[in-house]
Parts: sequence; C-alpha cells; structure tokens
Amino acid sequence: KTYQKQGIGRQLVKQFLELNKKLIHFEGRMIYSIQTNSANSNQHVLELYKSFGFKHQAFKKYNNRTDVVLTKVLS
Repeated sequence: KTYQKQGIGRQLVKQFLELNKKLIHFEGRMIYSIQTNSANSNQHVLELYKSFGFKHQAFKKYNNRTDVVLTKVLS
C-alpha cells in the first residue's frame, strides 16, 4: 500500500505521546494500552509500538483472529 512504510504511523504515535505528556497532568502514573492484530503480516506494527517502549501484556482470542495487547507506563 502506498501510504505504508513512510513513517506516518511513527510520527502519529510520537506526537500523541509528546502531546499527552505536555497537556495531561495526572498524579501518579499513566498507562497507555494498544490492541492490534497479532498476525505475521502485522509484525511491523508491533515493532513500531515496541520501539516506543510498549511491552507485551496479553493476547485476546476471538473466533477469527488473535490480538495482542501492549502497554506503556508513564510516571
């Protein structure tokens, strides 16, 4: 697909995390959670989130697929 592998997703995730850090003030820690398809064809997406510090938390099984849940904790 022509819009893939151009850094668009990386920029969106980066800006989301940076803006949240600046605009949202919580006492304690903030936990972000991402759920995405765990298929081999989606491994580049998992690697993207892991590059931002998201860690594997769990699998969620559905009738037709299995998703992976990733989390990132900010203090």
